[in-house]
Amino acid sequence: MPDNPVSKKFSVNVPDEIADDLQRWADAEGRNRANLCAFLLELAVRQRYPEMYPPKGFEGDKEKGAG
Repeated sequence: MPDNPVSKKFSVNVPDEIADDLQRWADAEGRNRANLCAFLLELAVRQRYPEMYPPKGFEGDKEKGAG
């Protein structure tokens, strides 16, 4: 996986009801629908291929093991 990945753009067609629910979800989180969809797609791919996308640690994780 490259250090500086390039974002790719493409279109996705979803039923009206799904688009409406995605918009409602995005509004509730204060983001736009495209950003929410990009996040959800990335999350799905990371879950499908965990060996390619290991979980990213948090800074606090270092402290937990230092006890």
